[in-house]
Amino acid sequence: MFLVINNKLAIKEKITQNIFNQIKYESDLDSYNKRQLLAKISQIQLDQKEHTIISSFVANVEMALKKVSDNLLANELSNRPNATEIETDKESLRVLEGVVRCGSFAKQTFLKSDRLIELAVLCKQIPSYLLVKEISLQLESELKKNQSTSTYELNADDMTIRNESCIYANNALEINSNATYKIKIMFTSLSLTNNSGGSEPKTDLSIDKCKSALTQIMRLKWFNAKLKPISNSVLVLGIVRDLVRRIPTWSVLDDWLIELIVDLAFSRNKYEEVAKKLQTFFEIIAGGCLLLSSLRIESTEHDYLTINDPCTNQDAFENVITCQQRYDLVASAQHALRLIVFKRINEVLAIDTCC
Repeated sequence: MFLVINNKLAIKEKITQNIFNQIKYESDLDSYNKRQLLAKISQIQLDQKEHTIISSFVANVEMALKKVSDNLLANELSNRPNATEIETDKESLRVLEGVVRCGSFAKQTFLKSDRLIELAVLCKQIPSYLLVKEISLQLESELKKNQSTSTYELNADDMTIRNESCIYANNALEINSNATYKIKIMFTSLSLTNNSGGSEPKTDLSIDKCKSALTQIMRLKWFNAKLKPISNSVLVLGIVRDLVRRIPTWSVLDDWLIELIVDLAFSRNKYEEVAKKLQTFFEIIAGGCLLLSSLRIESTEHDYLTINDPCTNQDAFENVITCQQRYDLVASAQHALRLIVFKRINEVLAIDTCC
């Protein structure tokens, strides 16, 4: 009888020790993964000096666009016979209503390898070729007036304006071996959202590109309201954006699809640690969330069978990535999870082991 009791005590002690060892391993793993992630983030994110230089480039172009807007408003007022009477309400005559930063730079997920910054110019009416051409000429003139912006080059050829509804401002900055950074200035109008007639608005620019710029603004508002307030979300997005560029399997995901998956992952698990959040991202994909919609599984009890685009309320992945690409993503995410769990996250991040 004594031996039996001793066996029970030994088994209980062994179970307790196993639990303790597991907790200690998980704690050590989290600490290790966090160190690797922070090392990777320091490699791919802009430092303060780089961010200041790029921000100055963007701010100078924004200021020049503001002067162009003022010039167009002055021209509009000069053409009005009763300009003095409408002085108090002159803002309603402004042709360019504002400039909005879009894309990764606005979301603070801009990486050292990025070269493109996006700005969306909101016009009062649906932009036309003549308007964009006039803006480009005046913008070039304004940039040449200032010594700090005189080196900026403007690409506003007819093909770019008509097919892409945008112009480009280029500048070689004194970072990354004087790499050339581009600002893509897109043109759109809020009046595109009020088109209830059903017919396509008439313009000699690409209407799809104009709508795309408007969608960029909507997605930025969603990001600022939904993802940005979550701790470490920007860091995780930066890590995943770097992964997408390095591994061909992941290149089928653009920034918007990544943000939707990250939002789904964070809504399922409320971890605070950056390493746990990244692991949750891979767990969501490895669990097959991208496959469920392609299998046409319907459920009234769960809302994760499809990942809906909050701006269109449609399946965000439909007709975007093929079924085979979804399977490849699931397999790659499962492999990444195995590496993370066995202290080989450095292979996922493509860095040498540190600390």
